[in-house]
Amino acid sequence: MVRNVIFSIIFLFSGSQCLFSKIRYTGNNKVFVTGSLESANSYISYVSINKKPYIIKQKKDNTKQIMAVALEALASYIAKDLKIAQIVQIIEAKDPIPGKLYSSYPATLHTLASGKMVSQLQGHKYFLLCLKQRDLKRNKIIGQWLTETIVDQITWHKHLAMIIALDLFISNTDRNRRNLFYDEKTDSFCAIDMENIYKRNVAEMACEKLHQMIDIRQKEFSLEEVEALKIVNSTLKFLCKKYPPYKVIACFDKYLALAGYVKNNSFISTKLLKKIERHKDMVKQCYESTQKLILILNDITKKPE
Repeated sequence: MVRNVIFSIIFLFSGSQCLFSKIRYTGNNKVFVTGSLESANSYISYVSINKKPYIIKQKKDNTKQIMAVALEALASYIAKDLKIAQIVQIIEAKDPIPGKLYSSYPATLHTLASGKMVSQLQGHKYFLLCLKQRDLKRNKIIGQWLTETIVDQITWHKHLAMIIALDLFISNTDRNRRNLFYDEKTDSFCAIDMENIYKRNVAEMACEKLHQMIDIRQKEFSLEEVEALKIVNSTLKFLCKKYPPYKVIACFDKYLALAGYVKNNSFISTKLLKKIERHKDMVKQCYESTQKLILILNDITKKPE
């Protein structure tokens, strides 16, 4: 069964782009800064390494560097087989790479997303795409996930179904129109900026929403919705098989160490220690809820007798 799921995912992404290839930065490469910009929360430098373009990213708030770096790398690690997200590598604090604004803090090195941000696709069919939950007035909706709008929109493209599955698995609560790119030349999507993970149990919310659709509103899913949910389900099964909690937590610990976290270090705040433990506990909770979500999706997508 798992072998079939892996095959289906590989089939979906046959002919993938160099965006998803391994970053070849060893710390000894020549790095050239080609530009920079400032977002609301981060400093970003565009660099060239071995004649290939990359991005170096650091949070403006130094107190958030360790967690942001570790979680961004963790999300990329889990997403790598799906080929729907940037590849991310940690730049350690001791690495004096050009383009790192805060020389004594860690950073992340990212592959470039091809195409344009969804928010820039005016006049395009995907401009109205909004996988982050909002009401009709575009205000944020708290405490919900996998709404009927999202179920409809993931029928628009097979990659969207896989991105939603990834967000459900890693509990990404910030899938907005600025961190989702679409490349018309290759007809492909790419997810970026995935540091807001394992904070809330998104899979549990999705279970509740599906129960409401089925039991209260007695929703009848269209054939297109069923096919999209099959992709979501297959992707979740693949991720659950390959990334059980113990493996995710071990990887998280490794990335925390690369980002500069040292257990029992007197310079590490109690607040950070508690935050790390909450995230690890959420990894376990989300995994259990994802198993329940898979069972619900099995019922929705099963073939009629």
